[in-house]
Amino acid sequence: MRNWLPLCFACFTAAVIAAPVQAQYIYLDVDGDQKCTSLDFPPLETGHIDVWLDTAHNGDGEPATCATGEDLSMDAYELVFNAVEISIIAWANLRPEFPQLVGIASEGNHFYVGFSSGGTTFLPPGLYKLGSMTTSSSNGCSVIQIMTSFAFLDGKRSTGFQSQCLGADGDYAERLGEEFADACGINRICDGAEDQHSTTWGKIKQQYLGK
Repeated sequence: MRNWLPLCFACFTAAVIAAPVQAQYIYLDVDGDQKCTSLDFPPLETGHIDVWLDTAHNGDGEPATCATGEDLSMDAYELVFNAVEISIIAWANLRPEFPQLVGIASEGNHFYVGFSSGGTTFLPPGLYKLGSMTTSSSNGCSVIQIMTSFAFLDGKRSTGFQSQCLGADGDYAERLGEEFADACGINRICDGAEDQHSTTWGKIKQQYLGK
């Protein structure tokens, strides 16, 4: 049985993003419609943000495939976020198939969490709600990015999932920024001179890739 290596994504150190060989899609959802759209803004004060991963499709709905022919299954996930002017204060794992905590860390604006099945359960390719973060913000000028990776004090952590698909590095890890690139974070732009709890200038939605 192939063992899940805790934080094995930490081995990913390349700063240059390679051409994706698969195309999954990871995104944030605030309003509960299971999509990342112009209606999703970081919650004011205390709120919740869901994290979704589609291992079967990319951001525009096109089917994703494994370059080496195996299933784009999933038996673990790891996530790295950059939260500006908003704090991630808790994480709820919504995949009961993945009961084992791989790790959790918070450092400055960055937050990391990972859960695994321990190699016992592989979810078939599809759309999954991974979990929900509880956030707290004192103003409306906030941003949450899905990062490719971040170097925490105890090691580098990366966003991705463990799969039966061999992957570009042959380690069964599908990493954001290497195997796939489609990610959607959320952003609120405000004018400090205005009431930040009621005025929004716009919504920026784009791929967020960690440095």
